[in-house]
Order: sequence, then structure tokens, then C-alpha cells
Amino acid sequence: MKRIKGVAVIFAFVFLFALIKNPEKSSYFIKSGLFYFYSVIIPSLFPITFTTAFIMALLKDTFKKYKYGNIVLIFLFSQIGGYIIGAKLISDGVKSGGITKKQGEIMSLFCVGGGLGFLYTALGVKTLNSKAAGIILLLSNILYGGILFLILFPKLKTDVTKATPQPEKTTALIFCDCVFETTSVMIKIGGFIVLFSALNACVPEKLGVISYFTEIMSAVTTTSNLPFLAFLTGFGGLSVICQISSLLNGIFNIKFFLLSRLLNGLFCFCFAFAAVKIFGIAVPVINMAKGITAAPFSDRISVSVAAVISIIMLILSLESKNRGGNIAEDLLK
Repeated sequence: MKRIKGVAVIFAFVFLFALIKNPEKSSYFIKSGLFYFYSVIIPSLFPITFTTAFIMALLKDTFKKYKYGNIVLIFLFSQIGGYIIGAKLISDGVKSGGITKKQGEIMSLFCVGGGLGFLYTALGVKTLNSKAAGIILLLSNILYGGILFLILFPKLKTDVTKATPQPEKTTALIFCDCVFETTSVMIKIGGFIVLFSALNACVPEKLGVISYFTEIMSAVTTTSNLPFLAFLTGFGGLSVICQISSLLNGIFNIKFFLLSRLLNGLFCFCFAFAAVKIFGIAVPVINMAKGITAAPFSDRISVSVAAVISIIMLILSLESKNRGGNIAEDLLK
């Protein structure tokens, strides 16, 4: 453990030195990451992530009456929500007693795919400008998750648990909680995107391929190879793996988890390769600075209204969680 901490400290100092040495490049990469986060990721992921969490919360009591209801519900909504949502559903299931830790470890192998919001909307439609590419990326991840779910389901059945009774919440409170949790998830995703964008700025140009395996967007903006992109979305990259790990801490087996990520990537690569050969689908190379455009905040009424509503809902959710009724104190916490 001490050796790992020592290596981490050395790496942190090298990272800091690299940022200071070339501030212009670092600033450009960080701005690109932030730009992509607020112009593509938030509009694509926030609505689907919130809706998934809200429906999941409303149906939870209904599904838990069935023997394998929690397992099926988590699996279904993880395929819609994607990487970090699947991890959060597993983590919440273990904490509430809806599933056991062993079940959580098994489900971490197939419930953390890309999801509808990221693969189809963010990558396919908004970034690659290709619905067909988005469908292929999404289907490849869903098929891998479905196949592994069917293969490993017998192991899940041997360890069934009864959920710990939870106090009943009103629909309004569930709504506010889901907005608050979705906002927290978005902030976490944005943090990792910015961090790994800065990390990619420190990678020498000769070793630029390394950046493909840290933050997925580095590859999306520089290559038109759909099978390769499918591999990366299936594997996830270091940024996505860190996001998942932050929620599954102590629940997943790191060796089997990484092996599953690799197999997921290979399966997605083969699926996309076959689809490209059969249907002749091609995607353009996107330049981060020129290929993705976004009007100023004030010029997009829908985005402005959505952002204002999100802020209002966040304040309401904070107030609902506050025991003392003082929103200012809760915000400072």
C-alpha cells in the first residue's frame, strides 16, 4: 500500500510539472473537455439519466415483490442509463439490501455498458452526426450485456436476498431526490472528463494513441474507424473505469471486472466490424474545435430554460434533504 501511494505521489508531481511546463496546451485540452461536457454530455445524458433514475425509483417497490425483481430491474435500467448509472444502481442495491455483495460483483461484469444517452445521443447523433453509428455502438453494448446476463443468471439465482424495508417516500420527494442525484452524477462525470483531458495534454504527440485509452473523446474526435470506436466504448477507457470504480468500491472484483471490460470491447469491435461490412456505414473524422458547434447560452432558449429548471430543481432537492430548513447552510455543506 505504501509503495502504491509513493508511485501515486511521484505521478502527481510529474503531472503537475507537465501542466506548468506547457500551460497553453493544457488550457486548450481542458477547455475542449469542458466544452464537450456542457455542449454535448449534459444535454444528452441529463434527461435520460434523470428519467431512468425516476422510473427506477417508482417501480422499485413493485419489482421487489418478485424473487429476482431487483436483479432484473437493475439490469434493464443499467442498459439504458449507461456506465455510471449502472454502477450506481448496483451500489444502491447492495446498500439497501436489494441484492447481495456477491450479486453486485457478478452484475458489475455486464451492467456498466455505454447506455442510450451516451452511445446513441451523445456519440452517434451529436458528435458523429450518424444515427446508424449510434445504433451500432448501442446495440453492441446491449447485446454483450444481455448475453453475459443470460450466462451468469444461474449464479445470481443461488444468492437471493430480501430487501431491507425502506421508509416510503412521496412522488414529489422521489422526484427531488432523483434531480439531486442526477446532478451529482453529472458533476462527477464532468470532473473526470476535465481531469483526463488535462492528462491527455501531457501525453507526447508520438504516444498520442495512449490518450485513446484514457478518455474516449480523444479517439472520437480524431478517427473515423467505427469498429475501433466500438472497442473503446465497450472497454470504456481509464476515465470511465475510474468513474465506475468510484461507485463500486469494495463491491467488484478488479481482475474479473477488467477482463470483462476487455471482452466487452472485443465483442463490440467484432459486432461493429460486421455491421460496417454488411451495411457499409462510415463516419466522418470530427475536429473538437471545428466539428462540434454550440451557440452562446443566451441564443439557445431550450437549453437556457432547461438549465434554469435544473437549478431550481437542485435547490428544491437540497431543501427537501435539509433538516433545519436553511438552504444556505445546506449549500455550504
